[in-house]
Amino acid sequence: MNRFIQLTSIITSLCFCLSLSSASAQDFLGSIKAGNANAEQWAQAMSGLADPVERPKIQEAISSNKSFPKKELVLLLSHPKLSVRLGAIELLEDASGGDNGFNAWLTIEAVENQAPLKMWVGWAAGDAEVRDQRSGKLSPEKILGYFLTTEPGSLVR
Repeated sequence: MNRFIQLTSIITSLCFCLSLSSASAQDFLGSIKAGNANAEQWAQAMSGLADPVERPKIQEAISSNKSFPKKELVLLLSHPKLSVRLGAIELLEDASGGDNGFNAWLTIEAVENQAPLKMWVGWAAGDAEVRDQRSGKLSPEKILGYFLTTEPGSLVR
């Protein structure tokens, strides 16, 4: 299973890298930073989140925006590509604290996602506060900190 995940990651990275020239990648990252990315650039960014090399660049571009791109990301929940929906819901979950019952693995026509999509549209249109997207992430520094502060033989963090 672990090799499958690694292989999937490599294939996704290769496809992403082959689909973009370096100049194109810089264009969409610049557009995201400036807050004027179009729908195609946002879709590229969401697919690019699967690439371990591009992911930090994309996250930095999004976080450098003046405001969190709620509406743009919610629109991507209806995108036909699974990788785009997965990237969008990941960022939206981090920003809102939940997924509103949305399942990115279902087709865009799935009845089960209609109510969650309506909730996401309402959330994006409202003035709900956006959470710190990095606070809940298990960064390498946090993991190391947990290891260093856990007593040997203790099951409690």
